Amino acid sequence: MNSPAPLDRPTASDHHDHEVRITRLEVTVENLANTVRLLQEHMDEGFKTLTALIHDVEKRLRAEMQQLAAAQQTALETMRAELRTEFREEIRRVDARIDRLDDKIERLGDKIDRLNGRIDLMNRWAIGLFVTYLFGTVTLLARPYFGA
Repeated sequence: MNSPAPLDRPTASDHHDHEVRITRLEVTVENLANTVRLLQEHMDEGFKTLTALIHDVEKRLRAEMQQLAAAQQTALETMRAELRTEFREEIRRVDARIDRLDDKIERLGDKIDRLNGRIDLMNRWAIGLFVTYLFGTVTLLARPYFGA
């Protein structure tokens, strides 16, 4: 009496369907596992390729930076040499100007010496005239006393 109704009772074909379904699921899981493994291998390969590409780009960038640094160093050395040359030329020009000014100063010193000589001569004449005037005045004033 308590036996299940014939529709609810599992049959052999139902049991077989479950096994087939489980087998299909196992195959699907294995296929998914293989797909995941292949995807992981593909991703690992992609990461290796990307890492190699990054290292290649890094090497190229380092080489370019070294070239730029060398070019900058060369340009800097060239600019230094040009500046040294320009400074030396400017120093030569300034030295020549200083030499010309020294010559002018020396000529002016000579002129000043000549003028000092003339002033000294004029002072001697002025002193001579003053002494002559003084002597003449004393003589004129002393004339009445000496009876002349």
